[in-house]
Amino acid sequence: MKNGHDPHLQSGHLAVRLRFELDEIVNFMQFSDVDLSVGSTSKYLELQTRIPRIAIVGAGFVGSTTAYALMMSGMAVDIALIDRDLRRAEGHVNDLRDAELFSHKTRVFVGDFSDCCSADITVITAGVSQAGQKSREEGMRETGAMVHGLVADVCREKPRGILLIASNPVDVMTYASWKWSGLPSERVIGSGTSLDASRFRRRLAERYGVASTNVHAYVIGARASLRRERIGQDCKRDAYCRGRHH
Repeated sequence: MKNGHDPHLQSGHLAVRLRFELDEIVNFMQFSDVDLSVGSTSKYLELQTRIPRIAIVGAGFVGSTTAYALMMSGMAVDIALIDRDLRRAEGHVNDLRDAELFSHKTRVFVGDFSDCCSADITVITAGVSQAGQKSREEGMRETGAMVHGLVADVCREKPRGILLIASNPVDVMTYASWKWSGLPSERVIGSGTSLDASRFRRRLAERYGVASTNVHAYVIGARASLRRERIGQDCKRDAYCRGRHH
């Protein structure tokens, strides 16, 4: 743990955020046009609830935790874990395969960039360590160079699916990746501030002693020091919540 941040905890938070985004993608895919001329109706119903293949680029804390969360959820049929360090990728894949007995049946394997061609979703989780950095913005240049190279490697394979960016600062990296990739804007998305909004709602709920499901608040804008929390009519809500305790 450095600078008060546990990398394992941070990777878990990021994996939750990615899972939220993947749920949204699945919901979108369910209403997309599906070719029923090939395969049976049962296969079509399976594809409605499971993504055929997800490629994860980066087998670090975030990538491996995302693969684990996907396997436990049963969301993906195939998960390709891609990393330049093959030994690390193989180690994570073996661990995930050992846990398959206690999860949904999922094929997890060590992949390469060619697997991004057939992937329905390619998740880029790679980035520089925040240890020793004063802010996320300071590591932007180094992370940008890394993500730029990965996006080029992925797009060289002519991917057919969606590119999901999880590298920080996520909003900047997502916009840059869209420009670098040359893909339509609807095929390059970022995990955004969904997790930040969830944290904000939880803390408000704890502060006022209410259920987080009854708190409606959002975090907008860039992450870290540039973001702003917004609550509609916050003064009235504050007075209302305080009044409940009197």
